[in-house]
Amino acid sequence: MDVMKAMPRVLPALALGCILLQPHKFLEVFKYDSSPVDWCEDNYVHSEHIAEFYNTVSNLPFIGCALAGYYYYKDNPQLNKVEPYFWVIWALYLFIGLGSFYFHGTLSVAGQVLDEFPIVLFGAYGSLLLIPKSKWKSLAHRKHVFTSKSTLIS
Repeated sequence: MDVMKAMPRVLPALALGCILLQPHKFLEVFKYDSSPVDWCEDNYVHSEHIAEFYNTVSNLPFIGCALAGYYYYKDNPQLNKVEPYFWVIWALYLFIGLGSFYFHGTLSVAGQVLDEFPIVLFGAYGSLLLIPKSKWKSLAHRKHVFTSKSTLIS
């Protein structure tokens, strides 16, 4: 059995099994202040619901730029011809903003993962986009590389 083909079925089943066996441990990662990482900003100074106010609010431009970039790209057929998968960069940029917003607002372990993982994906996927489309064997080959190899790199 090919390991890469089995991964989409095995990982969700494994994650669900862990959640069902120890639901209290799963819920602990969503608790406020459960992350060992704490940045230089004082916590809960400006709001009793937001841990790091300025770090949280500073992610709103990320979210706005990601949405604007995605809609600009989506409505521009010229860009779609040049780079058909560039929309993923805007989606990852949005997930960076949302994940960081959640993390700095809660300082939870789940928030830390949602903050850092999209940045890793952004770097891996962005580095693959540096290779010009003309250097790939075919668009189908390129799609395969993007979906499997960039996930593996991340």
